[in-house]
Amino acid sequence: MRFLPSVSILFLTIALCNCTTYEDRYLPGNSLRISWDVDWMGCLQICHGEPNCISYNYHKDKKICKINSDGEKEDCGTEKTIVSTGWIYHQMRVSILSCICSSIL
Repeated sequence: MRFLPSVSILFLTIALCNCTTYEDRYLPGNSLRISWDVDWMGCLQICHGEPNCISYNYHKDKKICKINSDGEKEDCGTEKTIVSTGWIYHQMRVSILSCICSSIL
């Protein structure tokens, strides 16, 4: 199978974008969906099944799962998240556009 060079670069670029998890951090805004009484694995599964889910916020004690349509643009960035006790921020995906833009710059 032969890929066009631009398509190969796109797949490579997406593969280099890593997932990140931060304890006691929360990404405000951009919520697609909120679920209550969900365990951490359930929240992970909800995000995985939602095509527009980039990241999620999960509160350990309250068992709240907030699915986000946005996330950090940098692999190790915490510029958008805020410190908030009890929350776990996990980024599952990076939007294709942000990966392409960061690789070009």
